[in-house]
Amino acid sequence: MKKYDLIKQYSRRSVLKVLGATAAAPFLPVLSAEAATDLPKRILFITTPSGLGPGANPTGSGKNYENGSAFKVLDDHKSDINIYRGIDFKAYGTGFYAVPNSHPALAPHLLTASITELDPNAVDANDQVSGYHSQGVSIDQMISQRFMDNEATRTGMPFIHAGVRTSENQFHRQVYSAPGRSLYPQIDALTLQNRIFDASTTGDSGATGEFARRIAERRSVIDNAKSEIEAVMKVLSSVDKERMEAHLDGIRDLEQQLQFQEQAGSLSCANPILSSPAANAPDDDRFRVDGENMLELIVQGLACDRSRVATLQWATAADSTLFTTKGVSIEHHALTHGGIGAANKVEGRNKVAEWYAERFKFVIEKMKAVREGDGTLLDNTLIVWTSEHSNDGNIEHNRKNIPFITAGSACGAIKTGEFFDFSNRRYGHDGLYATFAQAMGLTDVEKVGNLPEQVSDTVLPGILA
Repeated sequence: MKKYDLIKQYSRRSVLKVLGATAAAPFLPVLSAEAATDLPKRILFITTPSGLGPGANPTGSGKNYENGSAFKVLDDHKSDINIYRGIDFKAYGTGFYAVPNSHPALAPHLLTASITELDPNAVDANDQVSGYHSQGVSIDQMISQRFMDNEATRTGMPFIHAGVRTSENQFHRQVYSAPGRSLYPQIDALTLQNRIFDASTTGDSGATGEFARRIAERRSVIDNAKSEIEAVMKVLSSVDKERMEAHLDGIRDLEQQLQFQEQAGSLSCANPILSSPAANAPDDDRFRVDGENMLELIVQGLACDRSRVATLQWATAADSTLFTTKGVSIEHHALTHGGIGAANKVEGRNKVAEWYAERFKFVIEKMKAVREGDGTLLDNTLIVWTSEHSNDGNIEHNRKNIPFITAGSACGAIKTGEFFDFSNRRYGHDGLYATFAQAMGLTDVEKVGNLPEQVSDTVLPGILA
């Protein structure tokens, strides 16, 4: 049979499918997740070290704000993002508790909004290697524990806790499951991937009824695509056969993903393929690839409903990564010390802030690519990005104006697209965390952390929808 006669047996659409740029692309509309009800809320905390540059500060107010120079990369997603200012670490200095302006002292306070105490075995309270611990539970763990106590929100994994350049020492202490008990993140992507996507732990999907029908339909689409490709390959040249083999590999990948989705009981998730940095990649580009791998795993872990709470610690406090791809010639930690108002150090911090903003954009776009119901995974998630101190006003380790940026609305619970400027009132971050807890459905939460009533704040005004 002539090549023309064989191809005539297939519709133009079928031929275009098998000759397309990728095997997956033609089938994505068919394989996209159907509308769902009672969509789960998720929350992701992202921490980056050593504050942000002044270029992260917006101008204007409310919905009429403009991003600063370091955040221009987020302009396309302004409607999904909130920026908060006037949020401080409360009760610092003297009185209720006193800790020095050191990373080990400030990091345990970041996610717990609780009193930080020096380890009684530490020698010198001002020594950078002295051990501090929070006397509270971090906000991510508090939400996770509440979710796991409720059968309606319980998941196979209580939480996902990932790190990138997060050394195991006193500088990593941010996530606390109990007072004085910090948790070290998983920093190996393959280990985390195996834990999240182990079919033996994803639970029984009970693939019956409507779910089974959709699985069967998708398997039929994939089987038909394989048959069409295999038929066309019989009459192609060797060069074209190589191309079609690549497309067939893509179809096989879809087949494996479908098998995983059937085991996971979800049609919205996929087991991602991890990336590797180029052999001679600059150090900060290796950092980027490692971090984006972790974000991919977190996004799909949330999409699969393996967990509804996740934390990513990009690096240990006082991280010294050199961001050469941004033209920065001073290590990050050094940019926050010693004449930090100098033009080159201000510009360096702005470039580092821009680098992290690009990664924030990355996770936003990954979540937007996952369809859920009538919207996306981002619509049903609250992403919270913060740091253990600020350099506001070019003051080293400033505890005022701690950076907080969020994306997503947690199923419409949070207003989005606004700059919330509380500079004239000044709230503690414990109040912001109480606000986030209520957005996640924990409406009885009025207080987060253990700060004394005199300095503690509750739910902040105007943020909840």
